[in-house]
This record gives sequence, C-alpha cells and structure tokens, in this order.
Amino acid sequence: MKRVAIIALVVCLVLGSVFGAGTKESKKDEMPTLEFWTVHENDSSYMEIFQRASEIAEAEHGFKVDVVFKGTGGFRELATQAAFSQSGPDLIFNWTGKSDIITSGKQGLHLPLNDYFTQEEIDSLQLLEGCTDPDTGAIYGSVFANNFVAVAYNKEMMTKAGVDYTKFPAKWSYDEFLEVSRKVKAAGMVPFGFANKEGFFAHWWHSYAMPSYVDNVAELITNYEKPLYTDNFIDFSEKWKAYYDKGYYFPGGNTISIANLWGQFTSGQVAMISLFPSLLQMYTDALGVDNVGIIEWPSMGGSGSMANLNPIFGDSIGATKWTKYPKQAAQYIKILLFNEEIVEALVAVGNPPVSTKFSMNDFSITNDELKAYIERHDEMGTLLEGHAFWSREYDAAILKFCNMMITGELTPKQYAEEIEASMK
Repeated sequence: MKRVAIIALVVCLVLGSVFGAGTKESKKDEMPTLEFWTVHENDSSYMEIFQRASEIAEAEHGFKVDVVFKGTGGFRELATQAAFSQSGPDLIFNWTGKSDIITSGKQGLHLPLNDYFTQEEIDSLQLLEGCTDPDTGAIYGSVFANNFVAVAYNKEMMTKAGVDYTKFPAKWSYDEFLEVSRKVKAAGMVPFGFANKEGFFAHWWHSYAMPSYVDNVAELITNYEKPLYTDNFIDFSEKWKAYYDKGYYFPGGNTISIANLWGQFTSGQVAMISLFPSLLQMYTDALGVDNVGIIEWPSMGGSGSMANLNPIFGDSIGATKWTKYPKQAAQYIKILLFNEEIVEALVAVGNPPVSTKFSMNDFSITNDELKAYIERHDEMGTLLEGHAFWSREYDAAILKFCNMMITGELTPKQYAEEIEASMK
C-alpha cells in the first residue's frame, strides 16, 4: 500500500508540474492588447479603418489593438503628459514634421522604428522625412494618410452667387478667395462656416497661413518656433479679422462649438467649409455627390515662394517609447501602410497610398470630384509642416485670446503681445 501511495504521489506531482507549466504557458501566450490613442471620433471613417486594422492584427498576427478616441481639445497636452510620465498608450496619433512628431520623438514620446522595419519597407515609404529626425535618422513613425487641407464648396450656391466654379484654379490666391466670398455674401448667403468656441480655427488658419510668408521650410520652422509677436503674424491676424468683419463667416461662430461646424455646410447654411477627407462622404451624402466641389486651401498670407504649396496634416502614427509590445506596435503600423484592404479604404476617403507598393491605378474612386482633386493635388508641391509647434506651446493663450481679437476686444498687435506674454 505504501508503495502504491508513493507511486500515486509521484504521478500527482508530475501531472501537477505538467499541468501547472501548461497554465503558466497559457498565461504567457495570452493575446496582448495594445492601446492606440487618436483624435478621430468613433463614427469617423478613419476610426472604422483603425478598427478593421485591429481585426486584421488579431486574425493574422495574434494581438489586438484597442483604439481610443481622446478628443481633439487637449490631445497635445495628453501626449505631453504621457511622454513626461513615460506611461499611457502603446500607439499614438500625431502630425508630421519638425513641428510635431519629430519634436515629440526627441522629447521622449515615440520609439524609433528603424529596427522594426526592413530596409525595403523603409525605402518604399513616401513622405517618411516628415517623421524622421534629420540629425539622427531616427524614424519616429510613419504617415498613414495624406490628410489634405482643402475647401469644400456648394456648387448650387456658387451658381446662385454668379460664380463659375468650372473656372476655378487649382488653388486660390488670397485675393481670389476674397472675391468669391464677396460675391457669395452679396447674393445674400454666408460664405464660410465658422465654429471657434474652442479656438480650433486659430490653429488651422494660423498654421496654413504661415507658409505663404516664407521661402523655405527652415524659415518656416523658425517662424513657428519664435515668439508670435512678429510682422507676419500680425499681418495675417489683421486679414483674418477683416474676413470676419466683412461678414464672411457664419454669424456668431466665435461662440459655437466645433461639433456644430460640419452641419453648417451639410444644411446649406454656408457656401464653403474647411475639408478633410474623412468628412467628404458626409458632405456628398447630404448635398449630393454632384453638388460638392473641392479646391485647395487658399493662400492666406504673404507672397513667399512657398505660398502656392499645399499644406497637409500628414496624419501619422507612432509607437510610444515605453510600449511593452514594440514588435506588435510596429506590425499594426505596417497594416495601415501595406495591407491592401486598409490602403484601399484610405484611398476611398481621399488619401493616396503612402507606400510605392501601391499606386492610385490599383484602386477605383467612385467620387469623380475627389478623383479629379487628387490628380490636381499630386501635381502641386506638398508641405508637411501643416501644424505649428507654437500652436502646441501657446495653446491655452490662443484659446483665451483669439476670439477676443476676432470680435475687436483686442487688436491683432495686442493679440500677438498677449500670446507672447503668456509664455514668459
């Protein structure tokens, strides 16, 4: 009996060891879940694409990605806090250029991806310079979408205003834009949508106007990073206020939340509105595919040689420096760049492929206006510095003072002085 008991005990110990090891192994093999912070709302086209990429990651690579909308207001602050604490998501949305992802990478937000991409993959990526530290060569992420900055216009309202939209150039000059706005206003309609309660127009218009005052990117970066109390900034602010004073903006827009902006156009209350590709389908669904036109963002400032370039967001994604899953994070980024289904979905909302692995001829675009726009867009010079570093640094002050300048409580000069003083 003792012998039987001893044998049974040994068997139990062995089996326990085997099953115990199996339990530990199963825990080790549990599917990791990465977190991705983005500024895209849950019902946006981009969010649908991100979610589908997560499904592909789970099915083909054994990990999940939880895509989390973190809002637009305060997103930069969240990213800065995450970099400071070295904690937070595994993947994070950013914008391209020295003013954003490269600076963020240098400040400790992004993990260099050089060792997680093959040289062939790196060589195939266009616009990668917008995410690469020019001093060290560190690749802090990649553009996944050329999120163009454009203006959508209501063709029917243009015709009523006596404007022949069939003769529009590829990109308006400042004076051409003003003349179209004047005619729309004279016909009893509101030219441009406006919802600046949170100060978003201050970011958009300031950032896109700055390139028209300079002759090269190096000068632009300097213009972004130095204090705002400059002749260029004041000149632009004066033009921005003059546009408001002429009644070309949606009335009361300085007190309206950005969430109410898009409806101004889809309801026919305004003739023009700022456009991003993920919003185009919403516009055409509401107004009809044949009634929505697209033109490049107008030159809104001076006469620098960069005035005719097209600024883009260059929406990018990077892995965070502290992620425990760098290989999986890099793989998710690759899905956005190289998976044919995902690339086709991005093309459908107006983003030419980022990788030379694909061309526009590989996909069909059903919206003729979008197709024509992209063809014109590709013939123009592109500027990756669509956002300004100072718009992050001066965010609170811009939010506080921009509407005061627009409504006349501050002069443009005082506006610049207040922003600069807030940083001292």
